[in-house]
Amino acid sequence: YLNLTHNFFGNEGMLALAKSQNLSTLKKLALGYCGIGNEGVIALADANMPQLEDLYLGSNNSLGDAGAIALSHSRNFPRLQRLGLEYCMLTDLGALSLARSDSLPPTVVFEFDGMSFSSSTVSELRRLLGDRCDL
Repeated sequence: YLNLTHNFFGNEGMLALAKSQNLSTLKKLALGYCGIGNEGVIALADANMPQLEDLYLGSNNSLGDAGAIALSHSRNFPRLQRLGLEYCMLTDLGALSLARSDSLPPTVVFEFDGMSFSSSTVSELRRLLGDRCDL
């Protein structure tokens, strides 16, 4: 378990962390309030993390759709069970990309609290994810 929450290292720090060979054994990674944006999350999506079960990226206000789309296309998280994205800057596009992902495990619970999605997107998220979606 690696908890770096409230360490404001931004994209630059995330780019360095994503290159670490030590990530391959992590089961839980908490990166809330770290100032990570799309660039950092895109690097994280490319990182080798085959054991990761829990990824918390909440309250990274620069994390938007490009980062969410990168995560949705990543095959580097085969054991992921929870993806915390509360209070990030996702729009309908990013949330639906994650919900429709064929790359992430089909049992991932998505935490989208604190975001403003359209009513049609909320309905679609509930239809696609059922109880695997916190809004």
